[in-house]
Parts: sequence; structure tokens; C-alpha cells
Amino acid sequence: MNKLKLQYSIFLTIVIILFGTIIISQKMNPILEKKVDNKISNYINEKYYNLKDIKIGKITKKNNIYQKKITNKYNNYYYFIITYKNKKISDTYKKDYLEGYNLLKHTSKLINKDINKKINKNYKITINHKLNELSSQTKNNIIKENNLTELPIYNIKTTLNSKLTINDLYTNITYLNDKLKSKKIIPESYDLIIKDNNKVLKIDNLKVNNDLKQIISDIINNNESDIIKKNNIIYEIN
Repeated sequence: MNKLKLQYSIFLTIVIILFGTIIISQKMNPILEKKVDNKISNYINEKYYNLKDIKIGKITKKNNIYQKKITNKYNNYYYFIITYKNKKISDTYKKDYLEGYNLLKHTSKLINKDINKKINKNYKITINHKLNELSSQTKNNIIKENNLTELPIYNIKTTLNSKLTINDLYTNITYLNDKLKSKKIIPESYDLIIKDNNKVLKIDNLKVNNDLKQIISDIINNNESDIIKKNNIIYEIN
């Protein structure tokens, strides 16, 4: 009988300790969260006091990691994360806000979608710039999603059928560029795969400008000229 009472007492003690731990934990969590929230707020005020047009999200917690999301008022894809972990604060400002990684990834998808709608062709679109490399006006248009296909910040990758002669290449590339331009599609550069029967010419980072004919001539003649180097053009004929 005494043994049974002892076991019951031990069981009751364990239950009381468990419930007590849970109750203390429930009371401490909001207190700790408030302290972390204040630390992150102070961090924002000290480090990012000059940021304009931002929304500061509510603090979240997962696996003892606290986070806050700082989002631009004009675009939900333009944001960065502040993290509190092991009593240390870090953030993704440089990659996600200064350089605009997520925003530009979203922008390339929008450009691709808009081009597909305008000409019913799904090109591969890439943006080879960081946000802080662009002008303030271009940056503002990206954030507010204004006339994105008219911003010469992206590269179009496509395939052309053409004879590998200077005049034919010049004519076909110019025709492609003019056709897109008429639809207000203005890429910065092209990555082209040009097919001529069994021959294939690949040209990367080709800009359509006043030097185009000379560039094509140098490529056809395999002349590593200064103009090729200056424009960072890469080409290969198979």
C-alpha cells in the first residue's frame, strides 16, 4: 500500500513539474518575444533609418529563430529579412534589397509573360544586372512595374534560321530587333543560336547598335577585334 502511495506521489510530482514548466514557458515566450522584437526594432532604427516606403512586418518565430520581413510599399517582391538567432542579428539586405535578387527574379518572369502575350512566343529572359547598378528612374519603374518590356535591362535568348553570311545575318538580326521594338519589346542584348543547315553559330551578349554589321563581320571572319572585346561578345561556330 505504501509502495503504491509512493508511486502515485512520484507520478503526481512529475505531472506538476511538467504542467509548471509548460505554464512558465507560456508566460516567458511572450516576454522573450517582446525583448527580441525590441532588439530587432532598434537594429532597424540604427542601421536602416534612411529607408523610405517600407512596411515592417510582425515578428515570427520558428525553431527558436525570430524573423521580421521588411517590404517595399510598392512591391511585395521587394523585401529583405532580419533574423535573430542565438542572440545575434543578421539580415539579407545586401542580396535582397540593395541588389534586388527576388525583385529582379520576379521582374524577369513578368517580362517573359508580357512578351509571350504580345507576340505569342516564349523567349528565355534573363536580367544580368543588380538593382543597385541601374539608374534611379529604371529602378523606380521596376519597383512599380511600369512598362517593363521597354526597359533595356534584360537579355533574350532565341534561335534564328539564317545563312552564315554578313548580309544575311545582319538582315535577320535587324529584322528580329525591329519586330520586337514595334511591340515595345526592347532588350539590352541577345543570346542567339543561328542555324544554317549543319552549321550552328552561337553568339552571346550581342547588342543591336551601330556597330552591328562590323561585329557580325568580325565574327564571321573569326576576328577577335577590339569591338568584340569591348562589347564582351562570346561566339562559337560549330
